[in-house]
Amino acid sequence: SGLLCAKPTPATKKFMETWYKEMSPNNDQIAYNAIYQRMIGSSTDAKAAPFKVKVLNISIFPPGPFYFEDPLTPEEKAQVYMIHNNYIVGHDAKVNRFKSIGFWKI
Repeated sequence: SGLLCAKPTPATKKFMETWYKEMSPNNDQIAYNAIYQRMIGSSTDAKAAPFKVKVLNISIFPPGPFYFEDPLTPEEKAQVYMIHNNYIVGHDAKVNRFKSIGFWKI
C-alpha cells in the first residue's frame, strides 16, 4: 500500500481500523483490496465508496522495480517525489538498498 493519505472522517477511521485488524504481517495489500471491495459491493464505480481513492502518478511516485530496475535517466530521477521501497524482502535489505543510492540518512 505504500503511501496513504486520509482525512480522519468516520468512514476512513472505520476503514483503517478494519484494515489493521485484517492485514497479515506480510501482505497488507490483500486486506486493503478485500475491505475496499466489500465497501463498494458489486459496484464497479469507485464513487460507491464512502471516500475517494486515487492512484499516484508512477513517474513521480515509483514502486521499487520502476526506480531500481528500470533505467531512469537522471532527469527522470530528479522528478521523483517519493520511492516506494517495495519488491524487496526484509527491513535490512530495504535500508541497504536506500543506503546504496544515498537515500538513508539516519
